[in-house]
Amino acid sequence: MNESGTGAEFRVRSSWACLITTAVIYPVLIAAGLMWGWNGVELAVMLGIGIGIQAAVLVVVHIYLAIKMPNEPDDERDRMLLTRASSIAGYVLQSGVFVVLVMMIAMVILRTVGSEGREGTSFEEMFPIFALLGVWIASELVRYGLTITGYKQL
Repeated sequence: MNESGTGAEFRVRSSWACLITTAVIYPVLIAAGLMWGWNGVELAVMLGIGIGIQAAVLVVVHIYLAIKMPNEPDDERDRMLLTRASSIAGYVLQSGVFVVLVMMIAMVILRTVGSEGREGTSFEEMFPIFALLGVWIASELVRYGLTITGYKQL
């Protein structure tokens, strides 16, 4: 039984809120960071601001939804759906991290073979961080999207 007073409709709307805020905030931050050449500290500060904005928006949305949505009990289908969505998102994350690691190895090999004594550019140094953030965003979007479509099929 779900003690929080939420149910399928709450989770669908919650997933929509998470999907939209994730799809809007983080790609904009990554694009801005790439465009303006942020270093690690600037990126961390801007990600902190993005996380704060998302958290504030989601707290307000979830309070509103908890007040307005009917109290529905959980059942086994809810758990299976959420487990399936998280599992597939985990595979997306794992695959993406593997691809980024291969790209990082290739960048190191190409840098050592192709240019003796050349300094790396800011983009080359920050690329793995931006790529990993992109992979994380993609996996979260997959998880939220699968949760929404899974509940629509119930």
